Amino acid sequence: MDKKKTGNLIREARQCKNYTQSELGRMLGVTNKAVSRWENGESFPDIGVLESLSHLLELPIQDIVTGERAGDREEAVTEVVRLAKLQEQRKREKRILYLIVLGLLIYHCVIGICLFSGRGLFGGRDIACQVAGISMAGTLTMLGLVYRYFGKEEDVKMIPSSQLSRGLGIASLAMLLWSVGIMYLSFGMVRAGSVPLGMELSSLGPFLNNQLCAGYALNVIFLAVEMYRLLMERTVLHPGCVISPAVIYLDFFYIDILGRMDTLDSVWKALDRGTVLILLEAVSGIVFLFIQSHRSRSHASDSPHQSQ
Repeated sequence: MDKKKTGNLIREARQCKNYTQSELGRMLGVTNKAVSRWENGESFPDIGVLESLSHLLELPIQDIVTGERAGDREEAVTEVVRLAKLQEQRKREKRILYLIVLGLLIYHCVIGICLFSGRGLFGGRDIACQVAGISMAGTLTMLGLVYRYFGKEEDVKMIPSSQLSRGLGIASLAMLLWSVGIMYLSFGMVRAGSVPLGMELSSLGPFLNNQLCAGYALNVIFLAVEMYRLLMERTVLHPGCVISPAVIYLDFFYIDILGRMDTLDSVWKALDRGTVLILLEAVSGIVFLFIQSHRSRSHASDSPHQSQ
């Protein structure tokens, strides 16, 4: 099975029928991007659309499978069986990836509900710091695995990240700077004997908690949007999306700190440990995505343009 030959055959037959990629895609129930990937030799038609594709283009199935007109029927049958097994395996792998992503988002939502309700989650700040760090590492690992899977799958060309992704990245970065800044400013001023923004000391905790809860919730939504775009639209993940889990876990750790205030010195030390840990992990994730994005752009420049 030669995907390049099959793609050229599909393109020639489509053009002979005077169909556009969009028209053929609508008739088959797939997107024009899927048709473009077939014709560019980046992927092979799903086994479920072969019969319809054969009928619409008036191409024997064995020709589509072998990539040659009057292809060998026995070879085509062998390739169809192999293709069916391969595509079924990929579908199972995708379902697992979808469940992992869904589980991670549910995990974030459950923690958020517990935090917003004021319930303590852990036995102390050190444990909260460790859980935040481990969760951040797990999230970045999941992002990396899913991204690499979809980036390598059938050599599919990933779509460049959009203005939306860049906007969410900038918004997340602003929230990250705000969360870190407001925490250090507030505790620094309290240590110096004053309270920021002219508030009463008793009002400072609820004020910070509301700010952090809002940042937590918004960045869970940002992360969900980016994962949807990766899974459904095959977009290149913008490196700024790593900022979203960083804000999520920093805010989660800071909220836990506010609920367990002890001496200012101990809080300050815990603040330093958690902040440095999460930021270091975020930087490593951004470096990884920069490298992957560069590879995707290089692949995109080497791939043929989509035909119309």
